[in-house]
Amino acid sequence: NPKYSGAECVGAAISFTANAPGYDTYAWEFGDPAGGTSSQRDPMYTYASAGTYTVKLKATDSKGFLPDCSKDISVTIKPSPTVDMTLLNQPAQCFETNKFCFADSSLPAPGSSLVRTTVLFSDGGLIEVINPPATREFCYEIKDPKGGYFDVTVELEDANGCVTKVKFPKMIRVWP
Repeated sequence: NPKYSGAECVGAAISFTANAPGYDTYAWEFGDPAGGTSSQRDPMYTYASAGTYTVKLKATDSKGFLPDCSKDISVTIKPSPTVDMTLLNQPAQCFETNKFCFADSSLPAPGSSLVRTTVLFSDGGLIEVINPPATREFCYEIKDPKGGYFDVTVELEDANGCVTKVKFPKMIRVWP
């Protein structure tokens, strides 16, 4: 009897378990348009779009002691939140007066709400907002006097438990 666990959200890895003792060959079909398959006993799989999918497992015993076993399970994948973060001022600034301001118009999945927004800067700075408003602006100052390029990583979590994480490499630059 196949089982699965994990957040059933777009982009989240779901752990599938064959739960078929005595079998040694497994053929999984994940039922999505990408045609995903696996021959692992307990694979991980990530769906790229929301929907309901029929996952098929066929387990066989190469020694011939057990009959082939085929089972189907249904998995419903929920949409994930959408990151919409815009830098409002110059992406390169001097260290002494740097202040990077952003507009956050990120959206939860339809029918849900955002419960957490986290913005991580590669200098170690972190901004976390619980139950963020629909739109907001915020500013951040880089405190590393060496300057350089800095990544900005945005992570959203909605009330469905779905998480989206987007990294913007070298989004901002500070001149020493």
